[in-house]
Amino acid sequence: MNRTAFLRRLSDGLAGLPAREAESAGRISGLHALLVSRGGRLVFEHYGRGDDEAEGRGPLANVVFGPDVPHDLRSVSKSVIGLAYGIALAAGKVPPPEAKLYDQFPQYADLAREAGRDRIAIHHVLSMTLGLEWDELTVPYGDDLRNSEIAMEAAPDRFCFILERPIVVPSPAPNGPIAAARPRSWGA
Repeated sequence: MNRTAFLRRLSDGLAGLPAREAESAGRISGLHALLVSRGGRLVFEHYGRGDDEAEGRGPLANVVFGPDVPHDLRSVSKSVIGLAYGIALAAGKVPPPEAKLYDQFPQYADLAREAGRDRIAIHHVLSMTLGLEWDELTVPYGDDLRNSEIAMEAAPDRFCFILERPIVVPSPAPNGPIAAARPRSWGA
């Protein structure tokens, strides 16, 4: 049996699987959606229910998900952006991960001259290890501009807002703290 036929049979047979029964009985929770694509065609689609929240508004309670229901996506953005960056890198459309970050923003040359910024590379953006001041955890989301993400969204120039953050870790490192804007903040 080829893969396409297998995936079709899998899709047809999933309705009776114990996992779906367990979900209906409340023994599995939080599965918002499962989609399987093969050859650019959707071969399986399942939507569940689970708790969700909206950034800045808090919990939305238990949501019945579907193809037209927005999902609160945060941490998944890093994986999707990493994948898109890898594809663009293979196509020669973006600089390599070792490229200096501030070299990509010549309009902020004044910031690039500040001590320590010359060590920050694109891979630090992708791994969220820039070593710049960033706090979106101790101050709740909402209207509070002390939350770094909210302040960035309100800034007239989000790139400048991120690039001018004070350095709090002198040398970015792969095992350093996650400090500074999520990759999606860069408009990747």
